[in-house]
Amino acid sequence: MRSPSMLATVMTGLPLLFLSASAGTAPGEADSAPPLLPYRTSWVGNTYGGKAGKWVPQDFDALFVTPDGTCYTNTHWDENGREIGIFKDGRVLGKGPYQQFTHGWGYNGGNAIAANEKYVFLEQSVGNEGGGLVNPTTWPEKGKTWFGISRRLRSDVSRGAPFPGGKGGGAAQGRGAGSATSTLKSSLLVVNEVPEGTAASLRGMAATKERLYVSNPYRNEILVYDAERMVRKGAWKVNRPGRIALEGTDRLWVIQAGEGNAPHRAVSLGTDGGKRLQEIVFPRAVEPTALWADRKGRLWVADNGPDQNLKIYSHLRTKPRLDRTFGAKGGVFAGEGMRIGRTGPRRRRRGNGRPPRVLQPGRNAEMAAPGTGVCRHGRSRSRNEREQCLHGT
Repeated sequence: MRSPSMLATVMTGLPLLFLSASAGTAPGEADSAPPLLPYRTSWVGNTYGGKAGKWVPQDFDALFVTPDGTCYTNTHWDENGREIGIFKDGRVLGKGPYQQFTHGWGYNGGNAIAANEKYVFLEQSVGNEGGGLVNPTTWPEKGKTWFGISRRLRSDVSRGAPFPGGKGGGAAQGRGAGSATSTLKSSLLVVNEVPEGTAASLRGMAATKERLYVSNPYRNEILVYDAERMVRKGAWKVNRPGRIALEGTDRLWVIQAGEGNAPHRAVSLGTDGGKRLQEIVFPRAVEPTALWADRKGRLWVADNGPDQNLKIYSHLRTKPRLDRTFGAKGGVFAGEGMRIGRTGPRRRRRGNGRPPRVLQPGRNAEMAAPGTGVCRHGRSRSRNEREQCLHGT
């Protein structure tokens, strides 16, 4: 009896290992040693594949791009322990084992990242391994989780940038002095302390030399911090805030998720006090997931609705209006017949069913997408489903 052909797929992070094999067993050979199956291996989906300590993280949950094109990324989890990624011109950058302070000892990455000339700010979630890590200067108490902001030196993100009252750097009770060197000393600002299992992640950051803006949907607010002292300067009420982007230094754009019959919006706030200045009301089919304001005074919005493209809005200071779109309508699934699924110019790829999580300026439009999960088209029935669709929690 001939055995059927077999196809096995193994995914570890982003690289995919495809194994294909077939074999037959002739009558009377059941008791003999089974033959070796012929096979072929192929690695796809990772530019570097781990050589020389370089790889593309399995997910991108946040992206920040500097004017010179350096990309900083963050993800809540990378299987090989590098939740922060630094890339430029097709190269992996970064000094030392900077991944060790975002992975392990209760610390993970998160869903937001930003930078100014001096610092990199990134979200981290912190647990206590079921109560096994005990020191209030470094871990939450048993049954609690922290969601906060880790501040690093931009010159070397493996080094923290301590500030008064910052968490991290303490030794865990009963774990030895070595545990004190497994987290960055006094470099984490706790924003939300919540019961374990509570979704309280931050959804966006934007930074200038003086200020750090943080989107905190758990408390329906935009937080403003002094970027040097890491003390709160203000909190602006915004219901269901998502991704944020600065327009110059005097305006902050915020994605505001719809609720019930209310559509999704992008709202513009004055940075001198959070006054609502402008808004864009999106058609019901549009699912905004990311945005940035370019140097020409236009707002780019990633649409995860059926169009699967980018919407570009102009006249932001007067009466915002849709100026043009970028990308084939329908994305990679546009067209008919054999064209469906093909990539190419302006046929935007999708990250396992989700759109670019973030957009950032530069000479090119930099886009990043998460690698897991599926976001359905159309409006979600519940707030939790909608937030999962918009934010990928």
